[in-house]
This record gives sequence, structure tokens and C-alpha cells, in this order.
Amino acid sequence: MENLVSVILPSYNHSLYLKERLTSIFNQTYQNYEVIILDDASTDDSLSILDSYRNHPKVSHFIVNTENSGSPFKQWKKGLELALGDYMWIAESDDRCELNFLEMQLQQLKNCDMSVAKIIVFNDELVGKELSHPAFMKGDEAILNEEHILYCPVLNVSSALFEKIDKQKLHDSKFADFRIIGDRVFYHEFFHGKKLVFNDSTLSYFRQELKNLS
Repeated sequence: MENLVSVILPSYNHSLYLKERLTSIFNQTYQNYEVIILDDASTDDSLSILDSYRNHPKVSHFIVNTENSGSPFKQWKKGLELALGDYMWIAESDDRCELNFLEMQLQQLKNCDMSVAKIIVFNDELVGKELSHPAFMKGDEAILNEEHILYCPVLNVSSALFEKIDKQKLHDSKFADFRIIGDRVFYHEFFHGKKLVFNDSTLSYFRQELKNLS
């Protein structure tokens, strides 16, 4: 029996990029997944785009906040609380990926707790070079420990597929209390001592505007 993947889409004011992101989710070669759409009170045209997916058979939850939560990590936590899958994918709403992303990531997860895809930086004007994840400075496998605490081990959550999160541990977690470094706290709260593997058999595209590109 195929494993269920929970795809969490936290959306906020990315109407320009949503169609591209949604296309990369709903056209995956691996099709046993649920999609949890969480809009954080967008003020652009995001809702008009998302609304066409409200009754899609793959969409298990469609939740629109009446007020902005103030932190993307609160949306991460909400999605993880709702998720029923064996594996989790937090798909940021301005990124995209190859259509074999889930298929190739699931193959890797037979031997690790988190599979992290190769990242290519892109924006509306260019597709740039690979962005290396700090966790893999010493090779294609890493056990997350204290030596990784000074940096964020995975640079973009969209590139990661990981095993389901324990609900009690999620309830007690602190990562959603942060506005900026919540992703770093998240990885260390849930994957300390766990095995991360780099996967170059598929690609995740990480949107960075020109002003942020080095």
C-alpha cells in the first residue's frame, strides 16, 4: 500500500506565483497525497486563485485566516497538526519543483528521516545556480546534532520531505513562537539525532528576488 503524503501549502500574498506552485503540486508523478491549503489573510489575489482548488478531491483542508498570524511558522504548525500522512511536505507558495519530486524523495526516505532535494535558486528573470544546504558540508548524509546549531541546516523547507511529526511533541514545540528563525528551531526540535540525506535525483526551485541574490 502506498504511503500517504501530507502536502502543506502555507500561502500569503503570492498570487503571482501560486498557479506555478499549484501546478507543480497537483501534477506530481506520485499521486497518493492530501493537500492542506492555509491562507494567512492574503491581501492580494491569492484567494481567487486558491478558491478554484477548494473542492479539489486532493484538498483535505482549505482554511483562510481572517487576520494574519504574524509568523509563517504558525501556519507550518497548524498544517502539521491537521496532517494525516505518513510523510510531510511543507511546500512554500512561491517556490516550485520537478514533477517527480515526491516520487524520488520517497525512495530516499526508506533509509533516512528526512530527504532534502537539490535546490536551484530562481526568480522571474533567471534560473540560477545550486544553493548548498549547510547540513551537507561534510557529505551527502548528516546526523543533525549540536555542531549544526549555529546555522539553519536546510535552507528551504520546500526542498524537504520528512517523516510524520509526533503530535504530542508538536503540541509542546516552540518553533512557531518565532518570526524569523522558526525553521532553524523546527529542524533542531524534531530532527536532532536524526538522519538527513541529500537527494540530487530531483530538484526544488527556491525563489529569491534579485535584491536577495548574492
